Amino acid sequence: NRLLATEKSNQERIRNALDSLAHSLKTPLAVIRAGLPRDGDGPGDSVHDAVDEMQHLIATRLERAGRSARRTLAAPVPVLGPVRRVVDSLQKVHSHKMIDATVKLDDKLRFYGEERDLLELAGNLLDNAFKYGRSRVRVGGREIAGEDRRPGLVLVVEDDGPGIEAGQRERLLQRGVRGDERVEGHGLGLAIVGELTDAYGGTLDIRRSELGGALIEVTLPPA
Repeated sequence: NRLLATEKSNQERIRNALDSLAHSLKTPLAVIRAGLPRDGDGPGDSVHDAVDEMQHLIATRLERAGRSARRTLAAPVPVLGPVRRVVDSLQKVHSHKMIDATVKLDDKLRFYGEERDLLELAGNLLDNAFKYGRSRVRVGGREIAGEDRRPGLVLVVEDDGPGIEAGQRERLLQRGVRGDERVEGHGLGLAIVGELTDAYGGTLDIRRSELGGALIEVTLPPA
């Protein structure tokens, strides 16, 4: 119990330190950006690029630094319950579309990480599926045996929408990029999924579903 309490305390300190660092760096970078000239070509353009790169590096390094706090001694989180809650909520939000959502998950399937990360993964994937799907959404998943490690997880979300062309898949993982400007959103969903997947050392695969639309598969390895 003392070990678990210490680990929880360490996680909280790490998270607070990272939040504080990110907050402290945002302001001076914003000041630098505001002081740079914006018209014409010149040295200011390269400095703008450098500031953008610094902001990206800060976000990436902070995320990587927080990886150890995500999975160390993390309690197993049931996958089925949180995913069903997300699906139920989205069916209410998109009730006008009458989406038929099928959840095929074993009730023994577990996610070894923070529940809020599971909700963010499932929530963003399903939100896109409900937005772009015409009438059907399907969620599946399975465990990856870990031998002497904690099991990994595969989560798959499919829809019967227009799908995602191969040439667009990498681009849609960038923040602010949307698959269809006519669909409401900010273009952050897949980028967030990609960042979370990377934080757990996993992979993200986008291909065509047998339903006709997009199939997005997140694989989180044993740890």
